[in-house]
Amino acid sequence: MRRLLTFLLCTILTVVYLPAAAQQPLPRFEPVDTCPFDVPGGQSPRCGYLVVPEDRSDSANTQTIRLAVAIFPARSAAPAPDPLIYLDGGPGGATLQSVRFLWGSLYAPFAEDRDLILFDQRGTGLSEPALTCSELTEFTYQFLDDVLPVADYVARYQEAFTACADRLRSEGVNLAAYNSAASAADVNDLRQVLGYQQANLMGISYGTRLALTILRDYPATIRSAIIDAVLPLQASGFDPALTADRAFNELFAACQSSARCNSRYPNLREVFNAVVEQLNASPAQLTVASPRGMQSALMDGDTFVGLLFIGLYADTLIPQMPSAIYAASQGDYGFFETLYLLQLFQLDMIAYGMYMSVNCTEEYPFDTPDSIEAKLASVPEAIERFARRALIDPAQLAICAAWGTKPPAPVENEPVVSDVPTLVMAGQFDPITPPSNAQAAASTLSRSFYVEFLGLSHGVLPANRCTKGVALAFLADPLTKPDTTCVTAMPQPFG
Repeated sequence: MRRLLTFLLCTILTVVYLPAAAQQPLPRFEPVDTCPFDVPGGQSPRCGYLVVPEDRSDSANTQTIRLAVAIFPARSAAPAPDPLIYLDGGPGGATLQSVRFLWGSLYAPFAEDRDLILFDQRGTGLSEPALTCSELTEFTYQFLDDVLPVADYVARYQEAFTACADRLRSEGVNLAAYNSAASAADVNDLRQVLGYQQANLMGISYGTRLALTILRDYPATIRSAIIDAVLPLQASGFDPALTADRAFNELFAACQSSARCNSRYPNLREVFNAVVEQLNASPAQLTVASPRGMQSALMDGDTFVGLLFIGLYADTLIPQMPSAIYAASQGDYGFFETLYLLQLFQLDMIAYGMYMSVNCTEEYPFDTPDSIEAKLASVPEAIERFARRALIDPAQLAICAAWGTKPPAPVENEPVVSDVPTLVMAGQFDPITPPSNAQAAASTLSRSFYVEFLGLSHGVLPANRCTKGVALAFLADPLTKPDTTCVTAMPQPFG
């Protein structure tokens, strides 16, 4: 009898309390006692989860998601009332798991005078769910030691993404709900539930597109924005074929214009092309480090170009590239084994399901097979072959059809017009978001200041004291053009 009474009491309590739980307000912030990531030494952030609807457009859908958040309090005794919210790249980049590695080079100076808010965007990192694609990781490792014809490689790549979409849907994920407009609403909800009247934004790479979307959708809530390595809404998702070609040309020209570089590495473009042909005819066998241990890998000419493309993202690697290209021409591939590690490490840092959801919702459908082929036809064959292997190819449109996202609204391909003060930053060698992107975005931002940093590449903010100093000066007084004197004194990669 006692067990029966206990069971009935539990049942009554469940009936009473379940509706109350279901009626908890949204959005809401749920604090946690322990941050779910490695906190940088000396820091005491307040951590928790922002709970929001998965799909705000469907009131009948009660599914919620949780975004992992960390608030680093300002060190100042009299902090500014408006925090700085950092917006990561990708799309699909994880923020919190890399905080301890980037704290000194990127975040620390911005946590002095105002609260700094870091979070994993919906579908990424420690947020729930995370739209990771293990299928893509397995595909990459499976063919590390093989060289497939381009068409076969693209077909297998497409199959891996389609399998990821099928699995995520089977797990109950609404792939159409993961896009920049939804993430912009998340940021606005986060600002509200934390009690801030206004916020400042700082975005790098895809984070700039998200920042621009917030400026478009919630302009009154933003005091200022810093956008670095800009992806404007009107850019095409297939422009990387063109931007890669531009970056390689920038590299060859910079070496040629340097007396020291040109004397050591003359005719760099011709040597590069010769290595591509040599490796396509006879791929090199490499042994590379990876998160899974040492791996055997084949490097053909297409892979050689792709690895250099990855290297062009990093300012510190660019000065080594002429010597690495020459070394490769003599059969020395040590530099490329390092680049392989970067490529394989990135597989675990990007939620590629989120990457595809965003691009299929607001980027790729604005192109057609003909427009994509026209871009590919305009670049040298070495760039074109690499681009196809990176799925800069009409196959993306087939993946989007399988992804099942909604057709994009026209506004997702239109320049953002705003009078919110904005600092627009670009790096000379950026292979994916070139200075022309930043200039295009700045042209419709009436209170913007554009700064290009010669010698730097993708994401200039972490580079040095000058880049951060310009950003901090702007943040302190966003209506006044910051002093950029230090920019002309920055060292160049080839002297």
